[in-house]
Amino acid sequence: TGAPVGDLKTFMGDAQFEKTLGAGGVVTVEGQYYLFDQYDVFGRKHAYYGLASWLTPNKIGVGKLQPLVRLQQATAQVAGPPTWTMVDAYLTYVMDDYFLRVAAGYSHGDVGTSPTSNAVFLGVQMQR
Repeated sequence: TGAPVGDLKTFMGDAQFEKTLGAGGVVTVEGQYYLFDQYDVFGRKHAYYGLASWLTPNKIGVGKLQPLVRLQQATAQVAGPPTWTMVDAYLTYVMDDYFLRVAAGYSHGDVGTSPTSNAVFLGVQMQR
């Protein structure tokens, strides 16, 4: 079968909250929700995204640590597996006010069929 025919109408909402906790560091929480009035071309009807992180208050060397957890999920497929889920966990070393960071992480993906995916990674991000 092919992609649905007709107009696809969507609703998307997102929110972000970031709070400095004084001597307790900085906490960040993000969330997103997507609703499709029809199934999109991948068969999804709902999708969700959530993220939580905490930036340590004190420097360790030239930077601060930031643990982070992220969840992404899509549900209600027309055919096949009913959901797919991605879970990521990072430990980031943030230097120079977010302009330079090094991250180590783990990612787990489950699209409802075997096998599931697992990945360990190391990355560097530089901005100027």
